[in-house]
Order: sequence, then C-alpha cells, then structure tokens
Amino acid sequence: MAVETSLKTQPGKELSLWEIIKPVRKQIYFGMALSVTSGIAWIFAIVLLLPIAQEMLTPAPDVIRLLQLGGFILVSIIIAIVTRIYSFIWSHRGAFELEETLRTQLTSHLAKVPLGYIVSTGSGSLKKVLMDDVFNLHPFVADGSPLLARAYTMPLFAVVVMFLIDWRMTLISLAVFPIGLIGLRLAFRDYAEGRAEMDAANELMNNTIIEYVQGMQVVRTFDDGTSSFRRYREALTKSTRTMRKWSDHSKPGAYVAGTLFNVPPTMIIVLLVGGHFVSRGMLDIPTLLVFVCIAPIVPESLNWLVLLNTAINGSSAGAKRIGRLLTEPILPEAESPVPPKDGSIRFENVTFTYADRSDPALHNVSLEMPEGSVTALVGMSGAGKSTVARLIPRFWDVDVGTVYVGNVDVRDMSSKELMQHVSFVFQAPFLLHET
Repeated sequence: MAVETSLKTQPGKELSLWEIIKPVRKQIYFGMALSVTSGIAWIFAIVLLLPIAQEMLTPAPDVIRLLQLGGFILVSIIIAIVTRIYSFIWSHRGAFELEETLRTQLTSHLAKVPLGYIVSTGSGSLKKVLMDDVFNLHPFVADGSPLLARAYTMPLFAVVVMFLIDWRMTLISLAVFPIGLIGLRLAFRDYAEGRAEMDAANELMNNTIIEYVQGMQVVRTFDDGTSSFRRYREALTKSTRTMRKWSDHSKPGAYVAGTLFNVPPTMIIVLLVGGHFVSRGMLDIPTLLVFVCIAPIVPESLNWLVLLNTAINGSSAGAKRIGRLLTEPILPEAESPVPPKDGSIRFENVTFTYADRSDPALHNVSLEMPEGSVTALVGMSGAGKSTVARLIPRFWDVDVGTVYVGNVDVRDMSSKELMQHVSFVFQAPFLLHET
C-alpha cells in the first residue's frame, strides 16, 4: 500500500490531528476497517446463540441445524480474531512510518525557517515537538485508531441488533447512560484550558532542565548551583501543581462515568429486570442469554471512548504544535541569487521588531563596516548589539531597510552563499559528536 512521503502544509494554517496523520491515512483507515469487521463478526457470533439456544430447548433438537449454526459461529469467531490482529498490524505499521515521516519533514523544515525562530523558541520547546509530541502520536495511531473505530461502531451495531430482538430489554440495557454522560461532561469541562496550562508548564520545565544541564560547567565555575537548581525545582513544582489541579478538577465526573460506563452495572440491571420478565413469562431464556452477552458491549465500548478521548485530546494538542512548526513561514530564497562582491557590511535605515515585542529592537539604524576592518559593537544590555549581529547572517528579515553583505542585499543571496561568507561564534558554543 502506497505511503505519502510528506505532509502538505500552508503557512499560517492550523493543522488538526487527522491532517497531521494524513501521510499514513491509508494504513490507518484500512486498520480501522478491519477492526470494524472484527467487531461486527463478534456480535454476529453472539446473535447466533439465540437460534442455537431456541433449538436446544425444543423437544427434538435438529442436530444438523445445530452443527450448521455452530459452524457459522466458529467462522465468525475466526474472522473476528484474524481481522482484529491484522488491524493492529496495519495501524502499528502506519504509526512507525508516521514517526519517520514527521521527524524527517520537521527537521527539513527547521533547516529553512529563520534561525531567529529557533533561537527564540528554545531547544526545550523544539525537543518537545520533535521527540515528545511526535512520539505521543504513536499510541493513538498504533493502538487508538483501531479501538476508536471499534468503540464507535460496536455499540451502534449492538443497539440496532438488540432493538430488533427486544426493544424493552434494549431500553433497560441503556438505563444507566444518561447519568454517565452527565459525569463525562463534568470530567471534560474546561479541558482545553487545562491542557494548554499543562503543556505550558511542561515546556517551561523542559527548557529549564536543558538550560540547567547544558550550563552545568558555567554554574559549577561561578556558583554552587543553588540559584539554577532553584529555578529547575520551581519549574518542576509548577508542572506538578498544574497536573494535580487538572486531575482534581476532572476526578469526580470521571469516577461517575468510569463506574457507570462499565460492565457490572449494565449486567446487574439486565439480569434483574430480565429475570423478572422471564418469571412473568414476558421473555424467554434464550433472549435473556443473548442480552446478557450483547448488552455489556455498549458500556465497554463507551468506556473505551472515554479513555480514548483523553488520548485523542493529548494527541490533538501535540498535533497542533507539530502543525504550528510545520507551517512556520520559511525564509524566501532569491530566484536568481547574487554573490557578494566583497566582505563589507552595511545597514541602511534598518528597523526590526521581534515577534513577541511591540517596541522595535532597532529603529532606523544605518552603519557601515568596510572590508578588512574590525568593528566592535558597544552598548548597554538590550541596546541591540546581538540583534545587529543576528541580522547579518539573516536570522530574521528586517521590517524596514536593507542589510548588505558585499554590497548585495542579503535577501538577494542564497542561504548557502551567505553562510559561506559569514562566520558566527555564539556565546553558548555547541559541538557535534564528530571528528
């Protein structure tokens, strides 16, 4: 089955979870179709118990008919088992291919976005998207998608079958669900706000951990680590408190829904009311037997939906962050690149404002650094020294004005050409694990 090798994106467009997994949608949909087939085959096998039980209660059971019905049940069970196994095989295959596709596309896209975006976003946030968010899609695609298809279709199919057999017992089997739905609504109220707060706390913790570990050499040289460790501990405490607050907020409703969307309450009601109907001659034993087997499918499936809803919401939040990174605008490349004529640098009426600030970091700045000269940028913290340096290799594009390298606008040069003429030594060096 063919696999789409990349995800089609448009700058500024927010991508949903189902759009993010689009490269492997054929594997996912095929796995979901197999899962639905498995569920239907399983219910069909249970329904066949009704004519078997009715036949066995007759004075002279037809052995040939019983064998035929038994054969149908065996075939249905085999189909249910085989299709269920292969549904997970296909979904897992899609999940692994999706991880490879997304990480390849994300790293390729990061190589094209402004370097300023990478600097301002931070390694902790980028690591969360590239590693954690992509990895968190795996459980949903590999295990969640077949279960989701099964959880949606099996209760619908089961309810239809139960209504065809006995509408009274069907309504009795569904008696606990209105209360369970109220509990479910309470459990997931304000979910989006709580999830956003939780993700923000985790990003802060990731950034703090990376900063603490990477800066250990400097910390140990100039400090005993108390202040830096305090920042890490505060970030960890904030993350823990946010998670506890979120859990306490949703716990009561989740307990109600989790209890009612379970097999025992439905089973007890079906047995009590069905037993009463049998004793009054309003229901036969084979029909009660079928309801005892089919009715638990509905709460069990809805319980899976509750669990999967949490996983889907978590995956959706990660998918949005992946989508935001994939749709981050890239630096436009010149159609006809022009090489620089020399090593001079010139700023001409440059104004630049960072995305997270309202006041410009540079306003109408003009300066010239001739080839062969040495220029020192001196000024107070926040005066714009680093901004000037970062605009030369085009970490960002200026809002107004022009930056020239070798008398050529940096926007008219290819990124490769520009980087060949600019050497940049960062304040925080980073070495690759190479020779």
